[in-house]
Amino acid sequence: MPTTFNMESPGNKITTSDGALSNYTGVTRVASSAVVDFSHTSRAFTATPRPELRRDYTEIRPPADSRGIHRLDKEHPMPIETNSLHPVESLLAPVRHSTHPYLTWYSQTGERVELSGRVFDNWVAKSANLLHEEFDLAPGSVVATDMPGHWKSAALLLACWHLGAEVRWVAPGTDPGAVDVFITADPQTLAVGGAVEVIVVPLPALAMAFGGPLPVGATDYASEVRSYADSFSSFPIDTSATALTSETGTLSYIDLFASGTPDQEAGTTLVGTALPLDRVIQTVLAQWIAGNPVVLVEEGVAITDSLLTGERVTTRLDL
Repeated sequence: MPTTFNMESPGNKITTSDGALSNYTGVTRVASSAVVDFSHTSRAFTATPRPELRRDYTEIRPPADSRGIHRLDKEHPMPIETNSLHPVESLLAPVRHSTHPYLTWYSQTGERVELSGRVFDNWVAKSANLLHEEFDLAPGSVVATDMPGHWKSAALLLACWHLGAEVRWVAPGTDPGAVDVFITADPQTLAVGGAVEVIVVPLPALAMAFGGPLPVGATDYASEVRSYADSFSSFPIDTSATALTSETGTLSYIDLFASGTPDQEAGTTLVGTALPLDRVIQTVLAQWIAGNPVVLVEEGVAITDSLLTGERVTTRLDL
């Protein structure tokens, strides 16, 4: 019998069918064999929209299509030509108030997580505030991770880039070298010294805390991130600085966030996670820059006709 979860307005509480209450935020819809609706249907959103000009950034908002997605095309290129423009802000601002699917996740456990543009932006903002306030991340900081392709990985990487940090992807069990923070989903694979701050991320969508033992001094992402603010104001960064480093090479901010192609076919794109996170995130970013929602599928999940039809997938990049 499916369990239905309803999001209440005060404190973003989740009421389960057994009466349990817990504080949580961010997931629009999650489903195992059940349907879990976190779409805030009991909450009226009447807040005044944020201005399109935030601090010293110029936002370019092309007309929305029928899905509410502001496509970036030849007439509205990705606006990151100068250091006065923040690439993460430019990416997320057009979908910040969108209730349409932006990122949908399928796991091998049968979990389906759908995040609207508004909800995904919320996750990125909370994560950025956590990283900035607790770990002093700022331009020049280096964050290593061995996370797999996952919706939480995408939110955390964009949070790091909001702060102007360099992300260094390493294979599990690999020493990342001199870094400020290490983010992992499996602390058993850690190969870092005791001076490195460690953040452990439980991957299940409804996990309120990490389910296993944590290294001494490590931060439990799930139990901490909920308390941080839902919005984040970026500060200017040098877009020629390094954004992503891995065994395949190094990308600056301007290279990473200019990876979309104007001729990209419009529509929802399915992306697999068989490749390492550094490759997956580049593919996902290219689709978002092109204005396309993404369905991210864990390796091993059967890609059925029903899934493709239900998600209205027009392009597959898992083959």
